[in-house]
Amino acid sequence: MTQLLAESLLLAVLGGLAGLLVAASLRTALGGLLPGAAAVPESAVDGSLVAFAFGLSIVTAIIFGVLPALHGTRIRVTTMAKSQSGVTSGGGGGILRSTLVTSQIALALALLVVAGLFARSIVNVGRIDLGMQVSNLTTFRVSPVLNGYTAERSQELFERIDERVAALPGVNSVTQSTIPLLDSSDASANLTVQGFDAGPDANTDASYSFVGARFFSTLGMPLIAGREFTRADSSSSQKVAVVNEAFARKFNLRRNAVIGTRMELGRNSTPKLDIEIVGFVQDAKYSGIKDEIPPLFFLPYRQLDPAGAMILGGAMTFYVRSSVDPGPISAAISRIVGDLDRNLPIENLRSMEAQVRERAETDLLLARVSMGFAALATLLAAIGLYGVLAYSVAQRTPEIGVRLALGADAQRIRGMVLRHVGTMTLIGVAVGLAGAFVLGRLAAALLFKVEGTDPPVMAAAVAVVLLVSLVAAMLPAYRASRIEPSRALRWE
Repeated sequence: MTQLLAESLLLAVLGGLAGLLVAASLRTALGGLLPGAAAVPESAVDGSLVAFAFGLSIVTAIIFGVLPALHGTRIRVTTMAKSQSGVTSGGGGGILRSTLVTSQIALALALLVVAGLFARSIVNVGRIDLGMQVSNLTTFRVSPVLNGYTAERSQELFERIDERVAALPGVNSVTQSTIPLLDSSDASANLTVQGFDAGPDANTDASYSFVGARFFSTLGMPLIAGREFTRADSSSSQKVAVVNEAFARKFNLRRNAVIGTRMELGRNSTPKLDIEIVGFVQDAKYSGIKDEIPPLFFLPYRQLDPAGAMILGGAMTFYVRSSVDPGPISAAISRIVGDLDRNLPIENLRSMEAQVRERAETDLLLARVSMGFAALATLLAAIGLYGVLAYSVAQRTPEIGVRLALGADAQRIRGMVLRHVGTMTLIGVAVGLAGAFVLGRLAAALLFKVEGTDPPVMAAAVAVVLLVSLVAAMLPAYRASRIEPSRALRWE
């Protein structure tokens, strides 16, 4: 037992040292693979982590070295003599090795299915129709109220930023919104809508945002009917609103009768219906790229009284449509805000394309991590399968020599090895599919427009496992068929 455990510990030490070298070399690469918020810090591989990982390899060696060591102490001289007579020893050791490899195949298949599910989810996220044009669109947010601005001063600052940014070369239009789009923000209110019979238990809630002039043309949201807001929509003019298609569906507004419908914030027994719907816009994403589009109405922020502006937080998100790259535009925006108030911070200055990518970072991280684990598990399964077959062929060399001497051809010998592989692989696939079904159901909440038991993904994972198993088995099978009978029988 001492000798065999010493060999196991030696292998563990060498494997642990190699693993630490790989970990150190991959740290920088991981920083590039993971999203910005999840980047690996410089101190990722510290002393305690090294000690834990290295200790884990030692403990693993002890656990998996005890059984072979115990098995080695039970070998008898007569058994060893028989094992040299051309008869395969097989026994419990062969069953254990086959079981471990079968387990690796099952694990690899389950992880491949999960990786495939997340990959399909990422593809689906990339195909989402946002309902707006995010290219050449820059966004940023300012919160002057945090610097002690009053509502009137904040309004003046917003107007000055609007004018200065709109005058930049290459800028086509500038607009604003109190609720930043695609940033997990939301605001909602109850409504009274003309012609909608709202019972006492009816849901009359809808999301909203106060926006600036030319908001929809700047964001690239197509109008179905009516008009968008202009600077003339101020506190002294008729209150107006623009609604989306989900709003019209919820409040039973016919498409040709949306324009001119009146509404009111809140639910009153004697409604004033003081807001007129003047625009009807196509559905577009609001809070998140994977969220369902809610019933949504927009109001001109210039019709918002100062007290209401302060209630909403006194912050404003700007959107800048340009005909040039957003990079120079972002630098110019920083200079403009700094000139107006050097103590006023700019929040989330970036392109809308970058914001959309950031919203998908969690999905991308899950996909990359699951793909990495699946690839590693598949590689380990292939190595384990090859090792078991190579060892089995070596153990059965005398038997194979006898078979060849008695007339077995190379094809039959290869078939014997491949049948062994097929048995382990099919059992592993069956167990792996059961595990993949469970993991897929658990991961369903993280997936987008793909079922946790997606048949094409499972079929592709099975095909990969079968191909890897076949490739891993080819070399041992070929070697077995090339054994010379006379050379093998010299073992007798």
